[in-house]
Amino acid sequence: MMESQRGIDGSGGSGSDEFIQALYRGGELLTEGKVIEAKEYLERAITLRPENERCQNLLGLTYFGLTSPRGWAPARFSAPGASGRRW
Repeated sequence: MMESQRGIDGSGGSGSDEFIQALYRGGELLTEGKVIEAKEYLERAITLRPENERCQNLLGLTYFGLTSPRGWAPARFSAPGASGRRW
């Protein structure tokens, strides 16, 4: 398999692409404080890769944001590539 066909964990295929897109979009929405929208993307990503720790963590932060009485936006988190920082 060519390097360009490999997913974030080294596996290939369209499932990898779908996972990466859902993970990144969910992370972006979470960073923007849009926890309801982020939840949908991250729940899709976790069904594709339940073992992925980054996705597990982001989904946990999302659930925390949904239950926070004052609202919550993870100001110290950013999507990969947005500012060079990573989760």
